[in-house]
Formats: sequence, structure tokens, C-alpha cells
Amino acid sequence: EWAASANPWAHTYNAKMLVPNFRLMKESALPALLELMPEFYRDQQMHFELDTAAARVRQLLATPELGRAMLIYAGDKLAGYVVLTFCFSFEYGRFGLLDELYVLPPFQRQGIGREVIARAEAICREEKMAALRLEVGYENPEAQVLYIRAGFRPDPRHIMTKWVKG
Repeated sequence: EWAASANPWAHTYNAKMLVPNFRLMKESALPALLELMPEFYRDQQMHFELDTAAARVRQLLATPELGRAMLIYAGDKLAGYVVLTFCFSFEYGRFGLLDELYVLPPFQRQGIGREVIARAEAICREEKMAALRLEVGYENPEAQVLYIRAGFRPDPRHIMTKWVKG
């Protein structure tokens, strides 16, 4: 276990909010994460492949310069997960991508999302990154409100994807 002072995800919480704690992902926690991921993908209307997800999580765990994956707990109960990846572009230089943030329904609307964003921002500052970016589904207005309240703004450019096999 890590000490709070050495963990950039550690934080002092408002007593009126649910008190989440964030644990850096380890290989031993992979089954718990892989149990949550299909729920997130289903909610986001995205395709999920277990073997692909497991391989990508293992790659992230083996290569810390790619980013961080954390499990979110409320007391001793698993409440969700977050994945922050590290990217580069000429416009931003190094930046963080809040790639996945999933909070189980019983723990939603209790301040966990705000705390995750605050910790992601702190990590980006610590890593000397210029920005924190994210993607949010058009069909997810609740998440859009959370992100706008946290200071995110829609990008004036469309992000487009073309899949290539490498």
C-alpha cells in the first residue's frame, strides 16, 4: 500500500461528500477492473472485447509512462475506476487524456467524479502537462454537465478516428 503523501491521488475530502479512495492498479486487481469495464462500455454504447481490454491494461501497468489506472473505493466497496493516459501533440505538448471514468450507479452523484478530475489535474501538473482532455458521449448529458462545471470546454475541432492495424 502507498502512503498518502507519496500518492498524487490522495486528497482531503469534504465530510459531506462520499469519501472515495483511489488505489493504483496492480496486476492482482485486474479481475475487478475487467468486471467493471463491460458496464462502462455498455453504458457508453461501445464495443467491448475482454481479451483486448486485458492486454491493454497489462500494457499500461507494464509501461507507467503511458499513464495511470486506478480503482475507486468507497470504504471497502469498489465504486468504480479511472484511466488517465499521457499523450503528446504539437498544439498541447504533453497532455493527459481522461480516457475512462466509471462510477457504479449506487455511488454516482456523490462527488467522486469531481475528486477524480481534481486528482487527474494534479497528476497532469506534476507531470508538467499543458492540458487535460477527455471524450464524452453525446448521449451522456449528465457527464457533460460534470465536465463543464469542472472547467472543460468543447473543442472547436472534431476529433476523428480511423482504425489502422499496426
